Amino acid sequence: MISIAHSHTFVLNLTPKERVIRPITVQRKNSLFFGRLKGIQSSAIYNTFIETCEQAGVSFRDYFCKLLRELKKGRTDYENLLPMTICK
Repeated sequence: MISIAHSHTFVLNLTPKERVIRPITVQRKNSLFFGRLKGIQSSAIYNTFIETCEQAGVSFRDYFCKLLRELKKGRTDYENLLPMTICK
């Protein structure tokens, strides 16, 4: 490990990882100003949906519209209502 650090032939690129963590860090910082626990919880749920859609390559707006339509129909099989399954 020490030889890699001193050899200058190994470049560590954390940019993609930092981009993934940044929204979480910003959310944590912003949650200090919500004032109520309910607001923090709602925001965390909302952001979880957004991040899941991004990772699945699905538009959040499209997913949310489809999700609400399916829930209105009375569907309760939540595992099949995830962005990866509902927006194929």
